[in-house]
Amino acid sequence: GVISQDDTTDTTSATSGSIHTDGGLGIAKKLWVGTTSTFTGDISTSNGDALITNADASSTSGGAVILARQNDGAAVASTHRLGEFGFAGITTGSTFATTATIEAFATELFSGSAEGTKMAFYTTPNTTTSKALALTIDQDASATFTGDVDLAGRLTLTNTGLGSIYLTDTDGGSGVFQYDSGVGIQILSPSSEPVKFYTNGTTLALT
Repeated sequence: GVISQDDTTDTTSATSGSIHTDGGLGIAKKLWVGTTSTFTGDISTSNGDALITNADASSTSGGAVILARQNDGAAVASTHRLGEFGFAGITTGSTFATTATIEAFATELFSGSAEGTKMAFYTTPNTTTSKALALTIDQDASATFTGDVDLAGRLTLTNTGLGSIYLTDTDGGSGVFQYDSGVGIQILSPSSEPVKFYTNGTTLALT
């Protein structure tokens, strides 16, 4: 039969509200929740997808939202993580390994006028079991790749002044390949080092 409870007492814990139980609750059919709900543990789905639908009118700020919030009651400190979106798979038996993550970190102490944040993307290289940083998008919108970058299309550099490619080696040396609309293409090298052109990677063709 149908069990109907018309008491409207809301809940703030496992022991409050119009219905509460000291045991578990099994539901074979759909569950309808009419307002914001709180879960103090993990949410696990074994044979389905997690689907979020926003039925509000579409707009430039609309759509479904997944929000990860760090809240211990204090302002977030610089370098502290705000949240993580991870990907995992079974290795052996029932052991899961999280092998790729997208993480967000504060880059300054949060306040009413400062909320600097960066994004970090981690992957796991073949034949290893540890995640490694692959890409960082910093608070100033700069991007740093830790590996090679292969492009199948064009690389377009847009700047209010010069469009430049900066080259830096591990010893601190640097050079600049840039385009200046008033000058043209320039290759700049430190004053103590000549500009050299090689063919086949090793044969000096022009200095």
